Amino acid sequence: MTTPFDRAVRFFCVFSVAYAIIWGLPGSARADGIALPRAAAASCDTITLVCENARTYGLCPIGVTEVGELVTGTLRTPGPTYVRLIPMGNGYRYAGRGIWFDGKGAAGRLFFGQNRSVACAVEWH
Repeated sequence: MTTPFDRAVRFFCVFSVAYAIIWGLPGSARADGIALPRAAAASCDTITLVCENARTYGLCPIGVTEVGELVTGTLRTPGPTYVRLIPMGNGYRYAGRGIWFDGKGAAGRLFFGQNRSVACAVEWH
């Protein structure tokens, strides 16, 4: 006898496989997020957002794909905020609770809610 939980897990697994087959898995040519060198994934001091408000915010990788694309991490603003990649059609977004970073390449904008934002540049160390 299957429970509703078993059916939900089965549906999620089938949907995940179908998504990967139909839309393809992300590769280095299709990477929308911040691409990391493999050695950089082990360090929290490799990515910083240098913003026009004279502040620097660190981005610490948690989950990185095989091709080095940052999927999840913590954004230090000053306390750590969990963020996750949301691929956009032209660029990327890392979103967390009440905060998100929209960007394309090394330029972007850090949003602190709907009414406050600041322009930032992504820098590697």
